[in-house]
Amino acid sequence: MKKIIYTAIAFVGLLLPSCDLDTNPTEYIEKDLAFDTVKNIDNVLNGTWSYLFDTYFTYQNPGWSSVLLASDAMGNDAALQPGKYGYLAHYQYTNMYSTGSTSVRGIWTLAYKTIDNMNNVIAYIDNASGDEAEKLRIKAQAYGLRGYIYI
Repeated sequence: MKKIIYTAIAFVGLLLPSCDLDTNPTEYIEKDLAFDTVKNIDNVLNGTWSYLFDTYFTYQNPGWSSVLLASDAMGNDAALQPGKYGYLAHYQYTNMYSTGSTSVRGIWTLAYKTIDNMNNVIAYIDNASGDEAEKLRIKAQAYGLRGYIYI
């Protein structure tokens, strides 16, 4: 029995080095492919919305919605006890510049990646192949999302 197991392990070991290992990251595609058609650019737009709201950095920073919720909870219409559960840096108004705050990395990473993606959509949409009405719709949404993040 041991002889069969050792033979199988050796056989698999010989096959592994011959496998083609794909070293390209799976979350990225080539820029030429991403921006060559209107459909692909629409996927970039939709993927950016998904990235913006679904990227988690810590339990305290579940996407852009954490920024919105923390800002809403800091209003004077909610009776909260600051420091009892997370967002202490928000209540102390140090969350945007404190180097120890995970909010800083989360907020700035989400914002700048979104702005970068929308700048690329705006730059490449006119040269993409596809319906002109779709190009206008996507370009308008890209300007809108970029403007929203700038605020």
